[in-house]
Amino acid sequence: MRNRFLLKVWSCILFLLILIVTVSTVAEDVPIESYGRLPALENVAISPSGSYIALVKTVNEERILYLLSLKGDEPKIACRIGKAKLRDIVWADDEHILMEVSTTSGPPLEFTGSKGEWYMLLAYDVRKENIYNLLTFDKSFKEFILNNIIGTPSIRHINGETIVFVEGLYVKSHTLPALFKANLTTGHLEIVSHGTIHSNGWLVDEKGEIMGSQTYNSRTKQWNIYIRKDGELTSVATGEAEIEYPGISGFSPTGDEIWVRKIGGDGDGDPVWNPIPFESGIMGEQLQEMQGFRGRVLDPYSDRIIGGVPFANDADIVFFDQQRQKIWESIKMKFPGEHVMIASFSRDFQKFILLIDGTVSGYAYFYMDLASFSSTRIGDVYEGLTSISEVRPVEYTAADGMKIPGYLTLPMKREAKNLPLVVLPHGGPASHDTNLFDWWSQALASQGYAVLQPNFRGSSLNWKFMSAGFGEWGRKMQTDLSDGVRYLVKEGVVDANRVCIVGASYGGYAALAGATLDAGVYRCAISLAGPSDLKSFLKSTVKKGSPSSAQTRRYWDRYFGASNPKDPILKAISPLGYAEKVSIPIMLIHGRDDTVVPYDQSEKMAEALKDANKTVEFVTLKNEDHWLSRSETRLQMLDETIRFLKKYNPPY
Repeated sequence: MRNRFLLKVWSCILFLLILIVTVSTVAEDVPIESYGRLPALENVAISPSGSYIALVKTVNEERILYLLSLKGDEPKIACRIGKAKLRDIVWADDEHILMEVSTTSGPPLEFTGSKGEWYMLLAYDVRKENIYNLLTFDKSFKEFILNNIIGTPSIRHINGETIVFVEGLYVKSHTLPALFKANLTTGHLEIVSHGTIHSNGWLVDEKGEIMGSQTYNSRTKQWNIYIRKDGELTSVATGEAEIEYPGISGFSPTGDEIWVRKIGGDGDGDPVWNPIPFESGIMGEQLQEMQGFRGRVLDPYSDRIIGGVPFANDADIVFFDQQRQKIWESIKMKFPGEHVMIASFSRDFQKFILLIDGTVSGYAYFYMDLASFSSTRIGDVYEGLTSISEVRPVEYTAADGMKIPGYLTLPMKREAKNLPLVVLPHGGPASHDTNLFDWWSQALASQGYAVLQPNFRGSSLNWKFMSAGFGEWGRKMQTDLSDGVRYLVKEGVVDANRVCIVGASYGGYAALAGATLDAGVYRCAISLAGPSDLKSFLKSTVKKGSPSSAQTRRYWDRYFGASNPKDPILKAISPLGYAEKVSIPIMLIHGRDDTVVPYDQSEKMAEALKDANKTVEFVTLKNEDHWLSRSETRLQMLDETIRFLKKYNPPY
């Protein structure tokens, strides 16, 4: 009976495979559309009971939510999400799926203001087969509420009902944050806590009680942490912080403490966690069990911290529970030499959705059941892409002696010798590259280029490394990139005369700076949404009237090394002022709906280069945001990038 049941389940998954997977091929035979379009398969998640799998398949621009019953029923289309920008899906219970979507627009309804990215939380009722916005205004509210969310939802199962707590917005004299309680079982919605302009999050326990909250005043730099004592939220910890302030991270594994995360608090740059027991309300000493972790892992239905993410491997998890850790280690051993990530797991930790990438599995989702310890491939993330290029870790020494780690993606079927190179610095800059699958570097490697992704100083490897970049924007953060080129040339891997630089956001700035501030290294440069004029960029980023405007200004001043908005250093490290000195072809690409780096940053740079009679191309991505969220324009960006590279830096 069990074998017949499993056969039926696998036949259902095979049905989905027919929908998703095409004939296996090597990366160099894959059309560039396979990389450029949005993932064909994404957001695969298993229900709390482990009975159902939800997944999203994208055809061109349209996203479709499929449901698969592991009881053996045929897969079915749950709903057509359409062209909405889907950010995440999660099961609330076996009858409800939450979907986070966003749109680029001005403020909702009749409010005025600049464009922004507005997020909404949709709920899909599996039984009733209908979809609706979780935050919907009706006449029962005393306040006017917006249908947008500003935080991550917390799911609680209380007395047989499924409750979602999520931060949203209500309107008083101005727009303010609030904690909403949405009952998926009864359909009731209410505000359970009205925030102030300085409110910055709440923490709710398994009974639905608000047990903690926090505030931060950007102007005075004052932070406060509150916990529930004697039925009231009481301030138990306070202090001042220029930018990074302590924040509530979750409940302890036993639920009797709140754990607070501090940045750079241990002297070595790593985050530290301190407990605040509910009984005493006094912050305790640093937690030894959280040492060496970049972040924490939460139980999705209680917000208890059940493990940590180590600095050594962003894809890995260390679980506090020994049995869970033993299970996790056995799962990883089933895929030797590959990157294994848990995308979703059942509440009993017996069934898993895994995301695997490596030279054996390609880049694909797998379903795994511990009862049989069997795994089944659900489908490739990118249609037809079942093999990926090798990614090697590299480390080199910058001019001042600092060690710079990074990753080198190599083209298939080519000896790692005298290769053409694309330097691909990440955005942020407070981010970092890993050796996990990266569609952009893989696409460039498929065209015959080696791709260097350096984690230059200022990258978020740890606090010490990141803080080494403060004041080095356009300076050592830039020369760290060209030092990587010189290292690869010396090693014989790269041809010094065939190097271009390509990047997005901060990486786009670095591409422009490579053509202006650190000239003589690159043969061409491509900037996607890169700031070119830091003074006007800063003015657009620090929005007047925003509660976080003072903190935002301090953040950017720290990286720029500026003391005030009129500091001459902003002009000195802005590529816009050096158009006359450019000696290489430049391509500028920018989304018309970018709300992070204004479109005119590329527009002004293009005009300056044209006025200086330089070789420049300017590509506008219509209806596109900062993150390349649309399939058509993402593919347009990749097509234009490769065309430009092949014209000015042929791979063969």
